[in-house]
Amino acid sequence: MWFYDRGNYNDFRQHLSNTDSDLLHNDDINVWATHFTNYLLDKCKQCFPNRVVTVIPNDPRWFTSDLKRLIRKRKRLYRKAKTTYNVHDWLRFRTLRKEIITKIRPEKEHTILDITSPLLEKRDSKLGCQH
Repeated sequence: MWFYDRGNYNDFRQHLSNTDSDLLHNDDINVWATHFTNYLLDKCKQCFPNRVVTVIPNDPRWFTSDLKRLIRKRKRLYRKAKTTYNVHDWLRFRTLRKEIITKIRPEKEHTILDITSPLLEKRDSKLGCQH
């Protein structure tokens, strides 16, 4: 994932203008394309912040990375509480479980509204045109 809004475009332009095209030149178009792509990606990595993101296509829209992190923490707390039978561990688990639930509900509602509101507006405009 590239963060173009935080990129240093001046440095990127400078790198590209100072490129020695003889270094990239090759008679085989496949080799040239590979060299050019690698060079361009290297310069992009130097000038634009990026990170690797794993996208799971079956996850709902509202299921953010923060929620995933909290759920992993909740699972760890549950395993610890189950093995220790400590009242404090169970309390920490239940508190985090409530926090997750209070974060999930508004996210789900917001996502549902984002999906349905354009459909409802379209329906209302069609009904208004018919009368």
